[in-house]
Amino acid sequence: MPIWKGLNGEYFRFLIGGYQFPDIADDYDANWLFLNIEAKNEQGIWKQRCACLLTWEVAWYAKWLKNVICGNCEREKLGVLEGDFELRYVAKAQNLYRFMICLEYGLAYEKAKEGNRDKSVIGVCLTELEIEESVAYFEEMFAAFPPRGEQGKRSYKSLPGPKLFCDG
Repeated sequence: MPIWKGLNGEYFRFLIGGYQFPDIADDYDANWLFLNIEAKNEQGIWKQRCACLLTWEVAWYAKWLKNVICGNCEREKLGVLEGDFELRYVAKAQNLYRFMICLEYGLAYEKAKEGNRDKSVIGVCLTELEIEESVAYFEEMFAAFPPRGEQGKRSYKSLPGPKLFCDG
């Protein structure tokens, strides 16, 4: 389970926790995954679990992070359909890649969720090795929880995910 750390004690730990509906095999909803997080920022420390990630979005995060390492990132941010989780690439400095993690709705800090619109933001810095380990984790999870059903497979092939601009 990747743990991404910031410079001031912030951190973001995440685990893909399986299909939301493991018994559904051939429907769009069969492709929702739970994202379990533990996070710390100036708001506090919290844990949340939310079914906010689609199976094909897992593959997109792997591709997007590979592009960041290669310096060919076509988008500065990548989010999920439901808006609960967004990853923004900020810059690279002194061999560290800086990211902002924006959490909303089901993943935000409890007090930030009041009103259902405020975000929790966590700044993290990753080495290239940590990004590669995260890519491997996303790829492993995509293999463990692939798109299911004809609609899921069709969505994975047709929706505009990030293009891979580097070898790997």
